[in-house]
Amino acid sequence: MSNTVSSRSTDNADLDRLEGEARLAEARAKLLTAEHVTQDGNKKTWWKDGQLNLLIIGGIVTIMGNLGVAAYNGYETRSEDRLKAVNDLDLQRETAKSDLLLSAMRTNDSKAAQQNNLFFIDSGLIADPGDKLKKAVTKYFPVLPAPSGAVPSFLGPSDYAQAFWQVSLDASQMSMIDNEANKITAGRQTFETVAKATHAPWYVVGVVWMLETGGDFSTHLHNGDPLTAQTVHVPAGRPLQGQPPFTWEASAIDAIKLYKLDNADTLDLGDMLDRLEGYNGYGYRRHQVSSPFLWAFTSGYAGGSYVADGVFASDVKWARPGAVALLRRLQDRRAINLKGTN
Repeated sequence: MSNTVSSRSTDNADLDRLEGEARLAEARAKLLTAEHVTQDGNKKTWWKDGQLNLLIIGGIVTIMGNLGVAAYNGYETRSEDRLKAVNDLDLQRETAKSDLLLSAMRTNDSKAAQQNNLFFIDSGLIADPGDKLKKAVTKYFPVLPAPSGAVPSFLGPSDYAQAFWQVSLDASQMSMIDNEANKITAGRQTFETVAKATHAPWYVVGVVWMLETGGDFSTHLHNGDPLTAQTVHVPAGRPLQGQPPFTWEASAIDAIKLYKLDNADTLDLGDMLDRLEGYNGYGYRRHQVSSPFLWAFTSGYAGGSYVADGVFASDVKWARPGAVALLRRLQDRRAINLKGTN
């Protein structure tokens, strides 16, 4: 816009200058006429004088020529402005296209990235002559890392592993996170007894103990019901073997096997987190909410919770650390090594 205004201002200045020259030439012609009339005894014979006639005609031709040049230059300037506007529009279109592609790939899930890109292409939002982009997207599954502190779409265990390191812990809740992490560390010897029987990492047993029982060795690891009887709440009637009162270790071994956390010491981080989420249930995915059992007290959880079996409330937020916050804190303290074996 500013270039167009500037060019038009220049054209107006040129026309004003040429108009001034025309008036000056006209004044000179009148002056010559007056002089000629005086010399001829006040006879109006200036138009018969060939030399004066040629001078006046030459001046007029010069002025007309200058006006023509100015008009042509104005046309050229407007043409250049139009061309620049077209080029700017093309650049904006290419920029928008690139932004759409980058936005579509900004996820750690390759299938989601491919689906996003194909939507933009098939809908015509991104021009794709010859289907080159479509073929490349289908072949290479391009993705970009999700922004730090953000949890990507939970579409597979591979997302969990990266999200585990990306999320930030809630600094305002660090005291509670540390308190529960201390209890897990203090109970390590008891957890290792269960770990040896189930081949589950001791810290996985410890995290489940904290999440399901609140750190109480007098309750079932399944759901926090008292060890004085089989479980009453889901899963009810556990353990299947033995008679109450149950030892904590016997109940814990049953729970770890029931929820398929046995042999978890052979799992990578993503699969282990997926199994941990399954311990509490995958129902949060139906509501497109990050499971607080995993992500509470991290930047990966914004709210939403089951307030009873099968009853979900979007306006309720967990008030205790999830598994990821506890494991990350244990990792920070070097109590465990989730990049190796501990």
